[in-house]
Amino acid sequence: MEFQTAFEVFIGLTLLAAGLLTLAFRNRQNPFIGVRIGYTYMSKEAWRKANTAGGLFFVGFSLFLVIMAIAGASIGAFLIVLIVGVLAGVGVSVAVAKRTYELEELSEEAPEKPTGERIEANIKPYLLV
Repeated sequence: MEFQTAFEVFIGLTLLAAGLLTLAFRNRQNPFIGVRIGYTYMSKEAWRKANTAGGLFFVGFSLFLVIMAIAGASIGAFLIVLIVGVLAGVGVSVAVAKRTYELEELSEEAPEKPTGERIEANIKPYLLV
């Protein structure tokens, strides 16, 4: 096996391991493995969904990279696909986490309901006219 092909397969298998670890640890929050952004730390459901989406994406993407490497893709094409794919995977994970967290926040009732009172505001002291 040529060095370039071995390198590309190694990168693909490394991403496969990262995707599988992300899937394995998706059910409990931790500071080491998985999608670790603000949304996922504030919501267990966002953590689970973001890590499931990210893990599945990276498992599939890594298999695509290994197939590309075995098929003999040039290093330039491989690196471009790698960069675009990693950015897409991160984007998908962040979007899923954000959407899940925001939907979770919207489903909670507000602490106080508006009373319907009209609030009078005097802004004349703040106008320079």
